[in-house]
Amino acid sequence: MSDSTQPTPSSSNPFAALLGGPNPFFAAFGGDLWRKGVTDHMARVQAVTDEVARVEAQGMSHARTMIDESAKLAQESMNYAAQLSAEWRKVMFEAARKSLDLVHPGSR
Repeated sequence: MSDSTQPTPSSSNPFAALLGGPNPFFAAFGGDLWRKGVTDHMARVQAVTDEVARVEAQGMSHARTMIDESAKLAQESMNYAAQLSAEWRKVMFEAARKSLDLVHPGSR
């Protein structure tokens, strides 16, 4: 066999030199059919990953909202605790004054 009859490896397929020309597997089972199947599969995988990305973004948005609401709740709880503490101090001192007035009337 001369060199002119040898199939030349395709520059677009890096494995063409190893295969020695057209792949007999693809020729026997329909290379175009296989390519279409892979292309369709990749399109479905892309659609699924796009949907996953959308759901992930929605989940992140909900997580951020929950964090913001939790921070607001924590701040309101701290404000309420401070207000409650101030009110208890007022009640405590008022009770102490009334007790002092009972023991020593007119001592103020």
